Amino acid sequence: MARLFFRSAFVAASLLFAVFHLSGQETDTLFIQVDSLVAGQDSAELKKTFFHWFTDEYPNPKKALLLSIIPGGGQAYNKKWWKMPLVYGAMGGMVYLIDRNTNDYLYFKRAYRRKVRSLPHDLSGQGGLDSPTVLKKYRDQADKNTQLSYIGLVAVFGLAGVEAFVDAHLSSFDISDDLSLRVGPKDLGVGITLVLK
Repeated sequence: MARLFFRSAFVAASLLFAVFHLSGQETDTLFIQVDSLVAGQDSAELKKTFFHWFTDEYPNPKKALLLSIIPGGGQAYNKKWWKMPLVYGAMGGMVYLIDRNTNDYLYFKRAYRRKVRSLPHDLSGQGGLDSPTVLKKYRDQADKNTQLSYIGLVAVFGLAGVEAFVDAHLSSFDISDDLSLRVGPKDLGVGITLVLK
């Protein structure tokens, strides 16, 4: 389980570093146009850091989706801090199910192999659990549950990204009481234009 966590953390960190532009030197932002000999803007104004993600065009749905590579990152970008424990709880639950179902699969697989070779195993002498067909059925069921748990983990990860995208998109949606409707002729040609303000 710890190995899966560290793999996931490594992949998330690798993607995070690939997304952000990391360089040892900054390019010179001072330029001179030959025609008019006008100097460019101050380089301090053009300097971008990590925090420009939270100031430029906030909230941007694409940035929220991109930050969702880190579990809960899109929710943090949208400043919906209360949703982060839900994301981590759902992902932690799926990782727990993956670990439990994998252990069950290995347990029944080991017992089935030993039963087929007529060797003693952990479930020897336990009535209905001691036949090869029952052990194979439990092994296959545990394998199916493991695969479904992996699908669930991917689904939770995807849903967290979609939720962050939609939340950022709808955060600038006008929900005031002053909603009006204007129906009028179309500007060029025949038709009716429907404008909601």
